[in-house]
Amino acid sequence: MSKGGIAVLVVAAVVFLALGFVFGQVMQAASNNIDGPLVTEGYVHQYVGMAVAEIQTDIDKLEMRVLELSGGEGISTIPEPTGDPENTSPITPTTPTTPPAPTSVKIKSSGVNVRSDASTTASIAGSVVANTVLTYLGQKNDSTGQIWYEVRLADGTEGWVASWLCFEPE
Repeated sequence: MSKGGIAVLVVAAVVFLALGFVFGQVMQAASNNIDGPLVTEGYVHQYVGMAVAEIQTDIDKLEMRVLELSGGEGISTIPEPTGDPENTSPITPTTPTTPPAPTSVKIKSSGVNVRSDASTTASIAGSVVANTVLTYLGQKNDSTGQIWYEVRLADGTEGWVASWLCFEPE
């Protein structure tokens, strides 16, 4: 490289160094005029709170729309969700229809014990074979969190069967 090229590089480096120094001084002076950080924690909380409120409003509108489309009965009115934030057209949200309660449970395995309580250590009240349909009375969790179904056999005996030995109640 020639002496002229080196001189140009040195001059450019000095100019850029001086500009960087001046720019740094200007930024430092500007930051001394601001109390605290550029974005305060209060501003962030306020912004996040507004965003969460808007999202919750959208969720509520969507839930009401789903209820309306599912054909339930009305419980109150809210503005219909559209792209227009000024829209105040009321709609009647609906209540979801409750599915019918299960009435029977079918046994998967052969030789399933019906127990006096929801536990593998409870006394045996009866026994059933695979594909037997029992009257479903309810369910509960045992001490380990396993689900047991309360059932009634054809002879009227009531007891508990382990859910993992049955199909879902219908």
